[in-house]
Amino acid sequence: MLPVTFRSLLFPHAQIAESCPRLKALLAKQHADAEAKVEAHWCEVQRKREDMAELREQLRELDAKIPMLEAQLREAQVCACVRIYT
Repeated sequence: MLPVTFRSLLFPHAQIAESCPRLKALLAKQHADAEAKVEAHWCEVQRKREDMAELREQLRELDAKIPMLEAQLREAQVCACVRIYT
């Protein structure tokens, strides 16, 4: 009987594949493909985190402009009212 290891529990067909070069190559390819998929996923996660950091910074900048723009709007509205009534 083959020994039970953590790897054999995760990849039960690995022990069978070890005895056949063709299966061993197929398993290696599947493993490499899975690792590439995980790597691509984490690259995407990192890219999205960077995008979110940029968007948060843009939001902070826009939020900081709101009081100034509101003041400019009030001033323009006052000026418009003064022109109407003079």
